[in-house]
Amino acid sequence: FEAYHKIGMCYFNLGDYPAALRSLGKAIEADPKNPYPLYYMGRTYLEMGEWAKAVDNLSKSVEMDGSNAEYFFWLGSAYFAQGDFRSDKEEFWHSGQNFRRAIEMGYSNPTSVFMLGNSLLHRGLYLIANRREPEAVEHLKSAVTQYQAVIKIQPDASNAFLNLGLAFYAMKKLDDALTAIRKASELGLDKAQYNLAKMYRDGNGTIRDQNAAASWFLRAAEQGYAPAQNHI
Repeated sequence: FEAYHKIGMCYFNLGDYPAALRSLGKAIEADPKNPYPLYYMGRTYLEMGEWAKAVDNLSKSVEMDGSNAEYFFWLGSAYFAQGDFRSDKEEFWHSGQNFRRAIEMGYSNPTSVFMLGNSLLHRGLYLIANRREPEAVEHLKSAVTQYQAVIKIQPDASNAFLNLGLAFYAMKKLDDALTAIRKASELGLDKAQYNLAKMYRDGNGTIRDQNAAASWFLRAAEQGYAPAQNHI
């Protein structure tokens, strides 16, 4: 078991995912009650974009060892990659539940808090698109709380500022959205610069300013952001 497992981890770290799966599969055959190779097999499938297999293996690792917060985080990541936030029923939205469980168990680093925020944000956006605004607002408010917690720890977290702005925008708090997205843009995030340019172009949260819009479109385009390149 030990040799197959270590070899599988080495292949995983090297990015040779097919070889990792072969070795981890042999480790599982040698010790089917050990959750660790199942965990790494789930993460391997996640890297390969095979979401259903990732969920299956990570779920098994959680069933075998429900005391490992990291297992819950990666299970949440697999569900999120699968797009579970688009489920009509709240009980099938597993990514948020698993991210929250991981954090409650002590896996409360900025990445896990950010991912919980992302799950809440995307859930909220899905509910808005399906005309379920009252439910959406509660998720969006919670997303704001998560992103603000990340920013408190990492003041240069440009992605957290951008998504904070998107959450505010979805709640029609345009002044707050502009402030957050401008901060992400100043930190150099191309996608934020593109969104800020659109806000200046359309006058969302600010007066229309075509010169400012053109400037931010150009800055995003110079970083290779394709949607911005169509505006210069």
